[in-house]
Amino acid sequence: MQSQQVVFFLAGVLRVSLALLFSYVSCYFLMMDWRVLGYDPIQQEWTGESCYYLAPSVQVHGNITMIGGSACWANSLFRPLDSLLHSAKAAMGFRVFRSSLWTIWLFTFGLNLLLPFSSVIPRGSQSLRTSRLPIFLSLVAAGWYCGLILLYHLIRNLSINVFLGKSLALAGTIAALGAIYWIARPRNYALVAPLTIATVLGTIWLIVSLPCAWPYM
Repeated sequence: MQSQQVVFFLAGVLRVSLALLFSYVSCYFLMMDWRVLGYDPIQQEWTGESCYYLAPSVQVHGNITMIGGSACWANSLFRPLDSLLHSAKAAMGFRVFRSSLWTIWLFTFGLNLLLPFSSVIPRGSQSLRTSRLPIFLSLVAAGWYCGLILLYHLIRNLSINVFLGKSLALAGTIAALGAIYWIARPRNYALVAPLTIATVLGTIWLIVSLPCAWPYM
């Protein structure tokens, strides 16, 4: 009896560990962009890491004026995985990897956005008609994260009022979280956890970090 309890405990620890690892890797592909180098305006140097999608950009002056993504909290959080992928990129060779980089990144980013849809695929006698609402809610959840990134850049470029933009971000995130909760309630929360985490952190970052004087800080 005691041995069974140990087995159940270890199995539970393994499930939690795998879920955390799954969320960590998925959130990296949702939240980070490693097609460009990051620039740390505090250290005044290129970090050689990925950039958080919602981080401000910096303008670096020299013989050639360069625009780069700024390092932020996400760089520290995802540094282990970021270093691993950059090492793989260096090992494969930049020219070889460059041709397929866009395809790989768009696939992994889109795959994470599609995870909520995997929770609402019709099962058994369930018809497509009865799945219309869950599919629509999955579209809301996935689409809003892309909309949140776009909204952040619109506010930074002064294309939309800061107060209005933050209000829209908060309202949209509440609606997206409601949709995620509805579609995941009878199913597996692990599939929608990465998008939920990325959406919440993205909204917090938008509200806290804005306004800025100019998009190039």
